[in-house]
Parts: sequence; C-alpha cells; structure tokens
Amino acid sequence: MHSPGPQRKQSRLSYKRFRLLLALALVPAILPQWVAPASAHASAAGILRDEQGAVSVVPGPSAISGGRSRYFSETGHFLRGAFLNYWETHGRTPILGVPITEPLVENGLTVQYLERARLEWHPEISGDPDRAILLTRLGVVASEQNDLHFSPLSTGGDTFVSHFFRETGHNLSNAFLQYWQNNGGLEVFGYPISEEFAQVNVSDGKTYTVQYFERNRFEWHPERMPPDNIQLGLLGVEYARTSGLDPLARVLLPADIPAADTDLSNDPRLASLVDENLLPVVKLLGATPEFRWIPAVIIENRILVNFDNVGEEGVAGSFFATNVRSPRYFIVISNQFKDAGALAVASILAHEATHAYDASGGMQPLPQGCSINEELRAYMNGLSAWIVLGGTDALEQNYTPGSQEDDLNRSLLAFNDDKPQLTFDVDIQAARNFLRDLYGPDCGA
Repeated sequence: MHSPGPQRKQSRLSYKRFRLLLALALVPAILPQWVAPASAHASAAGILRDEQGAVSVVPGPSAISGGRSRYFSETGHFLRGAFLNYWETHGRTPILGVPITEPLVENGLTVQYLERARLEWHPEISGDPDRAILLTRLGVVASEQNDLHFSPLSTGGDTFVSHFFRETGHNLSNAFLQYWQNNGGLEVFGYPISEEFAQVNVSDGKTYTVQYFERNRFEWHPERMPPDNIQLGLLGVEYARTSGLDPLARVLLPADIPAADTDLSNDPRLASLVDENLLPVVKLLGATPEFRWIPAVIIENRILVNFDNVGEEGVAGSFFATNVRSPRYFIVISNQFKDAGALAVASILAHEATHAYDASGGMQPLPQGCSINEELRAYMNGLSAWIVLGGTDALEQNYTPGSQEDDLNRSLLAFNDDKPQLTFDVDIQAARNFLRDLYGPDCGA
C-alpha cells in the first residue's frame, strides 16, 4: 500500500447525469500498488486507411513541437515549437489565423491547419526547424478548386501606387499593395496570381473586391475602418473542408512527448504501473497512432493506473496529483467499470490521461481550481478515443439503456452539441457552454 499524501488535485469523470465533475481534495488518500503482465500490440504510422476505409489522423513528430507552446481557447488547440515561432514572426492571428488542428502527418508531410493558412515543416530545407517552415500555396489551390483561371497580362505599369509582377503577369495596386508590403510580402503571400475582381463571399453571401495570391486571398471590406478594411480569406478552413480532412483532427489533442513517436504499448515497464485488467486497454490505446502518447505519459511519470473505489457514486474515473515525490500521480477507474467494454474504459483513460499530461509538465500549467479549458481538452480526447476505437458512427450507435457505455455516449453527445456525428465544423463554443453550465459561473478559464 502506498499513501500518496495530501492530494493536490483530483479530476473526476462522471458517467451518470451525463457530466464531468472536477473537485479539489485536500485530504490524505491511500491507493494500492499493483503488478500486471505485459502483452504485445502492433502500431502504425502516417495517414492510414484500414480495410474498412477508416482514416487515422496521425500526430506530427515531437521534433516540430518541442519548446514553447501557446493555447488558443477559441479553438481548443495549441501552437508549439517552430510552428509557434513562425506564427509569432509572420503576422499572428490577422495574417495566419488561429490553429484549428494540432500538427498532423499527411502523406509523409508534417502540417498544421490554421484558419487562414496551412503550415508545412520541411526538414530537408534546414536542420533548424525554425528555418524549415513553408506555407501551402492555398491561393493557387482555392482558385483551382473554384475553377478560376487568370490569364497573365503581357505588360503592366510601375508607379508609386502600383507594381507589375512579371513573374506572374499581374498588377498589385493601392491599398492591396500597401497591405502586401507591410505584412510579409512575398514570403507570406507569394506573388499575385490574379487582378482585382468582384467575387461573392461564401460565408456571408456578399460581393467583395478580391485579389488572389499564391498563398492567400485579399478581400476589400469597405464597411470596416482601416486597417481592418482588408481581410484575408479563411483559406485554411476552406482547404480543410474541401480536401476531406478527417473531422477527428478538430478534437484530437496529442501530447508533445518524444517517446510518443514510437510504440510503447509493449513496453515491459507498463506491467509494474498498470492493473492487469486495465493493461489491455492501455495497450489498445497505445497501439493507435492517435494515442501513442498515453503509455509514454504513464511510463515517463510513473503514473499508477488502477481500478478502485473512487468514493462517489456515479464517478467513472479520477486523476490524483499528490505532494509526494513517488508515487506522485494516480489514475483510478471506478470499480463499477470492471465489467464494462474496452471502449468505455478507453474513453475514460484518454480523458484522465489528458489531465495527467497537463499535471506532469505538459502544455498547460495545472490550475489549482476548476478549469473549463482543462476539462475541454480532456473531454476532446475522451471523445476522440470513443470515435477512434468505436468507429465514426460510435456516437449514433444503440447501447444498452442504463449501461456504462450508454451513459458515456450520452455525455459525449451532449459535449458534441447533441450531434450524432463528428463534423468538421465542431462547435467549440457549444462544448464550452456545456461545461460552463455543468460547473457553474465560479469555474475559471
């Protein structure tokens, strides 16, 4: 038996009443240590498609994510490492937008989708990640997808307010030229590939003067005051939609752990940390590219994972961070889930492992009270595990009424704004409102 000492934080996942409970506990607790056998499991890498055609959203390598990070509560995603450095030095939100995914591997290329851009990591250009970032030529892609063809001009004039680009045969003039020059120029936007022309904006149905560039689209909004009268197209969002990006990329939050770049599901160290009845579920998660980080977090931080009495009716799982050095962290799954299916237990583990990652030095400092952002991230991963392991139709399946699976599915449905399918347009604000209603106005950000 090990006594973890006073609990610094306890986060609980409740499967009844379709909600999460977050509580602070400042009392001693005693939790058992256990030993369990190990077993093998295989893993895969890259953007995968199994025999049924299901897409695997593969997290990018840790090499692109090391260093500083910034969390964007608007979308529930992070910018990290070299991608964050690029964002900070190339226009930030007005030019690039905020992230709508984490770094992903697509056809061997590590990318991250932002509202107005798609960042690409090209280590073949430089061994320094900060010098190896390029922007996808989304202006070219968007014009081709919309069947827009721009014939180059044979000549053009250079004046104080206009410049003719012989490279592409197009002019850039007046306010668009000034904006291009002041906000990154060729590196950020590329050359103009069209002249100015009128186009209907799909988001509001209004017609604006626009001009396409290799990497973006300028829009003239006369209803706004300068400098906001020039807006950039949301080409990152548009490309993500039209390219068939798996909606799972909108909610999956992989952890930035070097060890998570490899499959640790068969690591023998798990046997001394994870209950033998939970070990198969940890291995199941660890053998998927999306959740390879979970056994890495458990091993690197020596987190004890066990079935036990969580001390409150209806609570499915708890995470404990203690004030003693070892063992410091515990993930406890309620004894009531001993007979539940692997899908339910995996979703709870993914939720609690997210708290464990935060607490053990991950992307965000662990708050000392209720945190909507912390629960949002944990719920996002719990929902992701439900879909990764249960299939894209997991939310609309019929589960035995009153079962743990049915209660968890109802909770995840409520988090997903009661939509039975995960779609690209995930409503993060609706999810946040769900959590805010749950925890009340005293719960902090």
